[in-house]
Amino acid sequence: MLWPIDRAREVVAAWRDLTLDSPDELTTSLRLLAVPDDPAVPEPLRGGAFVVVDGAFSGDEAAAAAVLAPLRVLGPMVDGWQPAGPEALPFVHMGPEAPMPLQGGALMLDALPDAALRRWLELVGPGSASPYVSAELRHLGGELARPGAHKGARSPMRARYLAFLAGVPATPELAEALRARTERVTAAMARWTARTSYLNFAERPTDPATLFEPEAYARLRRVKARVDPERRFRANHDIPPAA
Repeated sequence: MLWPIDRAREVVAAWRDLTLDSPDELTTSLRLLAVPDDPAVPEPLRGGAFVVVDGAFSGDEAAAAAVLAPLRVLGPMVDGWQPAGPEALPFVHMGPEAPMPLQGGALMLDALPDAALRRWLELVGPGSASPYVSAELRHLGGELARPGAHKGARSPMRARYLAFLAGVPATPELAEALRARTERVTAAMARWTARTSYLNFAERPTDPATLFEPEAYARLRRVKARVDPERRFRANHDIPPAA
């Protein structure tokens, strides 16, 4: 669903309220999206700025309609939620299929009270001169948050939301603007930020201790000390062996 960017405050609040008690069958993300002025983009989206809510619901159409009603009552200018098979999932987020140079950052958030939403919109919303093409909030919870056997090193993700910021550093000046704004956002949202990061969105340099819950990180360090004490096997976020 898409709304003009000037509807951001009411749409973001409605989406946050929806995520507080939504069923496990629903997963969503909300983006403040700046669409490039590119001939490949159809009118009336070309060059515009929008609030976008996408995601998926695992259930029948009637149940989906009931869950999504609080968003539909806001009258989106585009509503693309419709029945589809699993093969449609890779395209739900409308991301470019070719690689893109992106710069930004990510935060795990424990909660999004009204004060957090106001601060978020001040920094990346309408009138903020945001350098990002996308400022996104992803809805977590559900099975991601539950402990259980056979989940490997990934402990339950106790944070309720993931914030992801992305811009295109087309010039050195824009790269610096993205870096500075990401530092501002990180500092301003610190009071609502969870201790852990999320591996898939963690840019370097990142302390690997923030990528796992403490008990999982300690266990990984013990495994590393036993099977690879010389640290011959490296990943983007290297875990040191236990002493």
